[in-house]
Amino acid sequence: MTEISQRWLRIVLAGPWTLLASFVVMASLATWLPAGTAQVDNLIVPLVAYPLIWGVMFFHAILARDVIKAWVISAIITLLCAGLLVQHFMAVGSV
Repeated sequence: MTEISQRWLRIVLAGPWTLLASFVVMASLATWLPAGTAQVDNLIVPLVAYPLIWGVMFFHAILARDVIKAWVISAIITLLCAGLLVQHFMAVGSV
């Protein structure tokens, strides 16, 4: 793979993909976090954790030595969290 194509893969991974992936991870946190005593913990914690999730994914995309490996890791995490969201909404819709 050429240096230019690796650079563009890294730019796309660190930019729009990380933004989308961190949003999916944040949304999936609300499905498995307990509601807490005030019934808002599962909503507030993901919102507060979003910058941390984005930061970890962004710096991993920038600092990873192998851009393909970074893509694979990010895609696996995003797909697992998206699957969790789909499972949650399918279960809610069937009740």
